[in-house]
Amino acid sequence: KEILKQKVEAKQGDGNDNIFDFNFEEMEVKANDVISFMISPNSNNSYDGGKLSVRISEVKDEEPAAEYKVSYEYDQEYPQAVMDTLPSDDQTYADGAEVTAKAPSSATVEGEKDGKAGKWAFNGWDAEKKTIQAADVTFTGSWTFTADEEPAAEYSVKYQYEGTYPQAVMDTLPSDDQKYADGAEVTAKAPASVSVAGEVNGEPGTWDFQGWDAETKTVQAADVTFTGTWKFTATRTNNTVLKDDFSGTQGKNGWYYGMCEYNGTNFEQLPYDAENNRYMNNGAKPELKADFVEPGVGRNAAYKWVAARDGKIKLSGEYVKFENNKDPEATGTCFRIFVNGAEKGFFDQTKGNFAEERKVAIDNVFEVKMGDEIMIAIDAEGNDSYDGGRLSLTISAID
Repeated sequence: KEILKQKVEAKQGDGNDNIFDFNFEEMEVKANDVISFMISPNSNNSYDGGKLSVRISEVKDEEPAAEYKVSYEYDQEYPQAVMDTLPSDDQTYADGAEVTAKAPSSATVEGEKDGKAGKWAFNGWDAEKKTIQAADVTFTGSWTFTADEEPAAEYSVKYQYEGTYPQAVMDTLPSDDQKYADGAEVTAKAPASVSVAGEVNGEPGTWDFQGWDAETKTVQAADVTFTGTWKFTATRTNNTVLKDDFSGTQGKNGWYYGMCEYNGTNFEQLPYDAENNRYMNNGAKPELKADFVEPGVGRNAAYKWVAARDGKIKLSGEYVKFENNKDPEATGTCFRIFVNGAEKGFFDQTKGNFAEERKVAIDNVFEVKMGDEIMIAIDAEGNDSYDGGRLSLTISAID
């Protein structure tokens, strides 16, 4: 293959040499390829002498500059939302290049760990910059998880009353919508009212607040309950005189008038005879007045009084049995004192037949609760002939 053809002209005479420089383009050759240089005369060969100087050089292909990559990783496996923030770099870098780390797509990620909600925060790369040293470069980053602060536990404060009370008392219960942290000291609120008018078993009086089980309490990882109590005080006191307080109204001043069995059972209120100011069994015995009493056979005459308040009381007075000798067959009477149905005293000094009245003193002390019943029952003892008498009774509170 001819790659160069050139005509070279030369002038006659000394010093008129003609120099022709030639330069081939680079060419690909294989082993054993032959390159020939042919010099031929133009038209004759007169004075065609000359000199050929040729230099053949091997040209080696330049190797392309090495290119290195930069990659990013995290030091451990994180939730996918964190892993998705990894930056990437498609650029290649030459040896010796200084590379500045890219930022993650986000430096904070909402997430959870061990079942707790919180936030992942990027801590940074193992270096802000790195230099290519004939190898790929990897930046390694790390993240820290911070759990959301759990809201402080909140506890309630409640109020209750111990026991059963009328609705008017229950309506005084305070309430508290506030929430309290563990360790908080809470002072009990006052009821809406500390005194409420009311009644118990028909007995009018006043309910008075006695206080809470504590003035203050400390929240100890649980709700707090304040428990209060009330006490009822009857308007009526434990002081009465039978003769003065006798009335035509059952229950007034705590007195009830009726009849019962000898052992105090089956008490039955008797109707009131307003014309004669007495209680009587429909015209038959027994008969009860303020200053006269007469039992009937099998029907004890019974004065019952209900305690108005808790405390100690004293019964004082006397039972007088009128003379009964006008009927030689009259057998006299006896009487008993009952407290809540239990016999507390038996008196038989008025049994028999006698020409003069007989008296039996009453002097007893009892501890009572509000609503306790004190009953004195006069028994006809055999027959009810000439069984009239008088009960004088004073009940007094003992401080």
